[in-house]
Amino acid sequence: MNARQNEVCLLYSESDKAIASLLEDALNYYSINVWQAQNISIGSKIINQTTEMLD
Repeated sequence: MNARQNEVCLLYSESDKAIASLLEDALNYYSINVWQAQNISIGSKIINQTTEMLD
C-alpha cells in the first residue's frame, strides 16, 4: 500500500512573499509539510496555480 505524500515545495517571487507566507500557513494547517520555501523570482504564476489547486 502506498502512503500518501503530504509534502510540497513552495516557490515564490519577492513580490509574492506575503502571499507565500499565508499559503505556507494554510498548508501547515492541513498538515501538509512545506519544504524550505524558495524565493526564485519567477513571478506569481506558481503561487496562483497552487492556490487554485487548493480551492
